[in-house]
Amino acid sequence: MGEDLMGQAFVNGEFFPKDEAKISIFDRGFLFGDGVYEVVPVFGRKPFLMKEHLVRFKRSLDELHFGPVEVDFEQVLEQLLQHNDETDLIFYFQATRGQSPIRNHIYDYKNPPNVVAFLQAIKPITREQAGKGYAAITAEEPRWNRCDVKATALLPNVIHRMNAENQRSVETIFYDSDFVTEATSSNVFIVSKGQIITPPERQNILRGITRGF
Repeated sequence: MGEDLMGQAFVNGEFFPKDEAKISIFDRGFLFGDGVYEVVPVFGRKPFLMKEHLVRFKRSLDELHFGPVEVDFEQVLEQLLQHNDETDLIFYFQATRGQSPIRNHIYDYKNPPNVVAFLQAIKPITREQAGKGYAAITAEEPRWNRCDVKATALLPNVIHRMNAENQRSVETIFYDSDFVTEATSSNVFIVSKGQIITPPERQNILRGITRGF
């Protein structure tokens, strides 16, 4: 079994081996990208700024008019860690607007969400790697104007991240007219004349947790 399939996954209140975790093909996240998510870094088996991630998750749910997601994600993380020996990971969790008996753009406000979570090992960047720097490319902003919502519909991000990979770069930095917004999975900081500059918080960028730290 590959490393990515080791450990457990959480699905709607239950824990399964990762390769046995399943969601309906009529899940709205699968059919429409109708969901929100969070990615919490876990360093030394301790979550980094977990409460701040939970606040942002709740905000994304509210902005998209989701019903309540009654899951204790801190307890879920604790349980998942018991079945994973890695030291540095990401804790991924998402909620979709559940499933319907047929594919339909219209959704039922009373529909219970589908909630999943899992851990994935990461290799933190070393000081040596950071000192050498990384290559990035740029592209005109292709996304909708509600990037402050951490939605699962990430196709533009995926395409442009792959474009960067194909050009031996690690990121694509987006710009809108004369203004930098953010990258495919990163906020942007610029060091200029001894100052750190970053785009202001608006609806066209995500309110990065580490950015606000």
